[in-house]
Amino acid sequence: MLLTLKKWGNSSAIRLPKSLLEEVGIQDDASFEVEVKDGSIVLKEKKEVESLEELFSDFDTESYFRNKDTLEYDWGKPQGKEIF
Repeated sequence: MLLTLKKWGNSSAIRLPKSLLEEVGIQDDASFEVEVKDGSIVLKEKKEVESLEELFSDFDTESYFRNKDTLEYDWGKPQGKEIF
């Protein structure tokens, strides 16, 4: 399949046919992560995060708290109408 790069405002765009998107299971209004790999542009659909557990599934808690720079910081007494 041959697609053409066209001017779109100050950017350029490639229109992806519906049949191509259906073939890979991508719906309208999808978001993509873009990377350049071996001189090619690679698009990967960015899936929406379902929950906080999924968002932090790869988070290394032990490593985070071993680093003293990431521990809680005391910013001093409240300066306005903060509620604590």
